[in-house]
Amino acid sequence: MGLSYYFPELDEITRRYMLNEFETEEASGQAYRSLLLTLQGQRAYPDVMRYVIEAGDEESLALLLSRPAYWLPEEPMKDGSRRKVNVGQASKRLARLEFNTWYVRGLSLRLLDEGHKTGEVYEAAGRSWPLPNDCARHYGVVSLRDVRDGHRATYWPTRPYKVSIPSGPLCVHSIRKRTHLGL
Repeated sequence: MGLSYYFPELDEITRRYMLNEFETEEASGQAYRSLLLTLQGQRAYPDVMRYVIEAGDEESLALLLSRPAYWLPEEPMKDGSRRKVNVGQASKRLARLEFNTWYVRGLSLRLLDEGHKTGEVYEAAGRSWPLPNDCARHYGVVSLRDVRDGHRATYWPTRPYKVSIPSGPLCVHSIRKRTHLGL
């Protein structure tokens, strides 16, 4: 499918943290849902995401979300016009954002529990587009507490002053354990 993110700490422990955080957001009554999902897609999303967190990746999530019945036929554009939703592109975009979001959330909490204070931001996938400005500013060492506190901050609800990794649908940044001394 051409997504192929690199998640070096994606193991059963990280998956448990991911799932716990996902369930917490689901129970909050304010869980994120793409505005392009139909009611059927919104209802299916939690079970699909749980399944993929437990045993999949962003590629399997994109495949499971690629059912046309899950997507609205059109999406609004910034200029007020509308365009047809490309289900394949929309499912890939949402899968990249969502799987990475839960990976970052789970891993940041895992690393904090293990006594780490900082993590490293890296490009988890290749890209053929320029990074958005809100994404391009995140490189190098970051506070794991800031990453935890910035969960979805730049897009749900909007709190642009926070560190938010990933910062939105086009961001390919993720975090990993720092690989050099001074953790």
